[in-house]
Amino acid sequence: MDELQIISRQQASERSLSRSSTVSGAAAPGPEAIGGMLYLSILDEVGFGLIAVQPGGEILFANRAAARACRDPQSPITIDSGCLSLPRSEDRERTLKALAAACNGRRSMLDLGCREHRSCIALVPVLTAQLQPTVLLILGRVGASDALALQLFSKLHQLTPAECNVLIALSEGARPTQIACSNRVALSTVRTQVRSIRIKTGTRSLSELLQLIARLPLMPTVWTV
Repeated sequence: MDELQIISRQQASERSLSRSSTVSGAAAPGPEAIGGMLYLSILDEVGFGLIAVQPGGEILFANRAAARACRDPQSPITIDSGCLSLPRSEDRERTLKALAAACNGRRSMLDLGCREHRSCIALVPVLTAQLQPTVLLILGRVGASDALALQLFSKLHQLTPAECNVLIALSEGARPTQIACSNRVALSTVRTQVRSIRIKTGTRSLSELLQLIARLPLMPTVWTV
């Protein structure tokens, strides 16, 4: 189980279609196939990686965000020749143990990789009476904030482009002094922009503003793969 077999999205769709075909062999998709394709499309719009794995190591599905993340050469989890690969032996051993535990109903989290290339994944058991135990791997988010969500939030509250940039910087943990230095403006200018952002968004303090944007929904990206 060092290398886990991957079933492509096309193969999954073909299997779903074959199960729903009529006795006469007609290729018209039934409700089950249509529903299955809808669910796959929905999962592809999720902004973080999702990988469904069966106990034997067979991957049932990996959404586009997962495929994109696994292509990063620095990622502790990669896809190599149609197989899920964990290059570091210690990561592989801990992942296999966590998968076995998840198949018995235990949720867990793993911290994989090393130093600046660390990444956390969650393992969530998905148990049904009809199917084999399935484990959902949830990959960590990349980046401190969702830039698209912040841009739409800024548009909703009619922030100026400069205020939007300040909001994004704040969401990434920058202090007003750092923002002023980065933008080459006076600190008083940044403070005025922050005050304007708070007024437009109806927040009473900077901490309340940060709490609000931390709860923004993830916005799907237009994927290129």
